Amino acid sequence: MQTAGLLFGLLVGATSFTWLLRALGSDAWLQRALEASPWGPGAALALALAVLLLCSLVLDAFELIFLVLPLLMPPLLTQQPHAPWVAVLALLVLQLGYLLPPLGYALLAVRGQAADRADTEAPPPLHALAREAAPYAAVIAMVLAAVLAWPQALCGPPPRLDAPTLSDEEAMQELLRQAEPPASVAGNE
Repeated sequence: MQTAGLLFGLLVGATSFTWLLRALGSDAWLQRALEASPWGPGAALALALAVLLLCSLVLDAFELIFLVLPLLMPPLLTQQPHAPWVAVLALLVLQLGYLLPPLGYALLAVRGQAADRADTEAPPPLHALAREAAPYAAVIAMVLAAVLAWPQALCGPPPRLDAPTLSDEEAMQELLRQAEPPASVAGNE
């Protein structure tokens, strides 16, 4: 019960901190910085993934999900046509960062668990754990490269950005039309 309370307190604190940063305009600053990139949306995506990788080396998932992602992802998603593709890339980068030394969070967690269960006082060396995790990190890196190279395999063709937009009234009428039951179902009642 105490751990749940501590985690909830951390959640409230992290969310409040993120709201404060957004109120101070950090998300608008990030938006302008990513849009001002002279190399385009691809470079902005690479920069955001690099920042996530660096953060994942020193932060655990809780801090990343509640502090870094709410600030970094909205400006990035305004430039990329496929939100699921960006989400998968971000998750793969985070998983890769958790397995990389010197401060890979997963390696440190396994080292702590091994030290608790070992009969000896010395925990296993970090380089030995990193060597054991290297094949997993290599597979994650290959999957990340494949998802980067073939986004259509994950998300299909990119959406048309020049598609006609609907007014609010037209969108509401379309939603109501789609919500109506088919004639075959309506006739059976």
